[in-house]
Amino acid sequence: MAESLHKAHRERMRQKYQNGGRDAMPDHELLELLLFSVIPRRNTNEIAHRLLATFGSLDGVIHATPEQLCQIEGIGREASFFLTELPYFIYRAEARKTKRMLIRSLEELGHFLISQFRGIEKETVLLLTLDNAERLLKLHKVCEGTVSSSALSPRKIAELAFEDRAAGVILAHNHPGGVAEPSDEDVTTTRFLRRALAMIDLPLDEHIIVAGDSYYPIITEMDRQAAFRRQQAEEAECFS
Repeated sequence: MAESLHKAHRERMRQKYQNGGRDAMPDHELLELLLFSVIPRRNTNEIAHRLLATFGSLDGVIHATPEQLCQIEGIGREASFFLTELPYFIYRAEARKTKRMLIRSLEELGHFLISQFRGIEKETVLLLTLDNAERLLKLHKVCEGTVSSSALSPRKIAELAFEDRAAGVILAHNHPGGVAEPSDEDVTTTRFLRRALAMIDLPLDEHIIVAGDSYYPIITEMDRQAAFRRQQAEEAECFS
């Protein structure tokens, strides 16, 4: 009797997911569903609640270590392996999908970079190399640590770009636990790199800051502010 009720519950959950209800499902139900394949004969609802209570979120669960996961009642070696390896499979799938991806808009670029920085807890700098049609050639991890002109040399960026035969580049870095706004050093470094790379005909098309699910386009905002100042100066000259 208990076994048949257990099977019926799992079937109801699968039907709910498959019939378009997945977006409305709370995190514990999605995690419960995910665990069905590796925990066949236990109440995964209770286990899902324990995991979320311990690690705080779905992201926290899949980025926990096997040792941490195995301390949760109901999680064994198979389930801990499944959960800890899941981010790697997602990364591989995203890497294959984004090869030769076309950068069609700032919004699309921002959302792509948010996905690339998800789960990275150290400040990290990425370099995107682009072809003439603004398709992504490669995504390089340039360095870890605070963004500065000493850590980000034009020569290093140029070498990677020339190796990929790139027509342009985009920089991106994250502010883990912070906000998506540039520091004075971020802006100074961006200006320096933009000028230096322009001298070798390598456009720095954008420099994006990512913090959580937000992003900030430094070059777009710099150009917007410069255009506004020019407009103000022209208007002031007209009235003088």
